[in-house]
Amino acid sequence: MVSRIGFSGTERKHVSPETEKLTVKPTTSAELLRSLINSVTSDYEDRLLLQDSIDGIRRDAEAFISYLYCMTSSVKRNELLSVYRQILKDMIGKVDTLLKKK
Repeated sequence: MVSRIGFSGTERKHVSPETEKLTVKPTTSAELLRSLINSVTSDYEDRLLLQDSIDGIRRDAEAFISYLYCMTSSVKRNELLSVYRQILKDMIGKVDTLLKKK
């Protein structure tokens, strides 16, 4: 079964209900971050750059999850998820470092 889901007034490609469930939280978080960017950034160009970056991160994560969900081999899927988790941990470490430099 395939459904359509929308984001920010645009329609995305067909997404399976299973994949949709996996990406609801990242999509919601990205939308919250976009709202925060709008409230703290007065420069229009900066706001667009930041929003585009957030949208790109969200799209990439959703695409990766969708591809993994379609893979038949759970061994390959688990290996890829393990490496993906490490990438995300590294990114969180970099964010934590930036927060400490305040």
